[in-house]
Amino acid sequence: MSALESLRKRSGLLVTIVGLALFAFVLTGLFERGSRNDSDKSVGEIAGKSIDYSTFNAKVQEALENKKRNSEKTVLDENEIDGVIQQVWNQAINEEVMNKEYEKLGISVSNEELYDLMIDHPHSALVRNLSDPQTNQVSPMFADPKTGQVSPAKLKEFTQKMNPEQEKQWIQLESYIRQMRIIEKYNNLIKKGLYVTKAVAKRDYIAQNTNSDIKYVTKNFKLVADSTIKVEEADLNTYYAAHQNEFKQETSRKIEYVAFDITPSQEDKDEALVGMIALANTFKTTKPSEDSLFVIAESDNRIFDLSFHGKGTLSPEIDSVMFNAAVGTVVGPYKENEILKVSKLIAIKSAADSAKVRHILIAYAGSGASESVKRSKEQAKTTADSLLALLKKGAKFSELVDKLSDDGGKNMPPNKKEGEYYPGKGGDYGWLNPNSQFVEPFKNAGLDNKKGTMVIAESQFGYHIIEVL
Repeated sequence: MSALESLRKRSGLLVTIVGLALFAFVLTGLFERGSRNDSDKSVGEIAGKSIDYSTFNAKVQEALENKKRNSEKTVLDENEIDGVIQQVWNQAINEEVMNKEYEKLGISVSNEELYDLMIDHPHSALVRNLSDPQTNQVSPMFADPKTGQVSPAKLKEFTQKMNPEQEKQWIQLESYIRQMRIIEKYNNLIKKGLYVTKAVAKRDYIAQNTNSDIKYVTKNFKLVADSTIKVEEADLNTYYAAHQNEFKQETSRKIEYVAFDITPSQEDKDEALVGMIALANTFKTTKPSEDSLFVIAESDNRIFDLSFHGKGTLSPEIDSVMFNAAVGTVVGPYKENEILKVSKLIAIKSAADSAKVRHILIAYAGSGASESVKRSKEQAKTTADSLLALLKKGAKFSELVDKLSDDGGKNMPPNKKEGEYYPGKGGDYGWLNPNSQFVEPFKNAGLDNKKGTMVIAESQFGYHIIEVL
């Protein structure tokens, strides 16, 4: 057994911490604040209205539970949590801004129309909710045996026998689909309003399809000797008068100034420390489900770090403490690079020190892929799901890499010879560890799963079908 394989099996302990970087003093200004009052606890502002932290948090927690239930997961990764928070925020924007526009335009969805979208002709969002996320096939519980499509009769029967929890979920889905339908109507109104008249269409057609045969002669002015051309003063004045606006200069000023560095006094530092102590005490009593929004609401950088860290990778002020602490432990305030921080241990897990993986990348338009990639994000996810199903049935990984992977690393570099190994060949990037320079979702998928596992991970590059070797 190789040394790397042996190391991989002796899993190291990794720790996740959440840091609050508050009261950062910089030369350009001094940001003062103490512990916030309840009235100040907002996650942002939309159209001049402050969005309450508690209300927003309740909606996020509800959305997270729905996400877990729909994806059949007990724990969501960082990208999924960020996506849910962004989705709830977009919903808040809709409620505060767009709903007013919908009301002005009289756009609504009647109960009869909603029934049609939920039962008679199920909306695509409902169909997705009733389908297996891996195969995209409708659950047998709701499918017509002959067509495999959603059966209105089975849907109606289900709604008549729902338990309280299912009824709650159904109402949430109704609300979502009603909103989706309103948005569709609004977008259709805009599309219909963008009308091209026949006269404009005819003009454009003629302009694009009218051709002319012409003959012309060119004269290179560089071949004309300057000595043969006499320029009069009147010529220069005429040219100047005709072109002077082309050479306008922006008004400028010459100034002298003195810069004063703004640095915190001892009184400022003491006040900041008192505020941080109060926040640390509150952080100790914050529920795990509320940690993310607490950090976003209270920290200056508004960053919630969900990544796991290995021993020796944390700040010296907390490294030894965190690796001997229990979940829920809060450390601080402590100073790091002139910034006061409070950190909380939110999870402990055993993970591999290293892993060897290979992958197939399915990119989509806008994910940093080449211009030749035209598929949408939804199409990319469907393709990735289909390929994962094929691989689990025995399809050859290397063949799918060559034919379908959008990872440029699969192509042989000019300095390599046929048959020689290079990073990316066959989708194989060799061994990785917690400190490897890979995007977090890709790296975590390799370290968090057992040898022989095949999973899908989403990153900014697209969907990775990853096999742990």
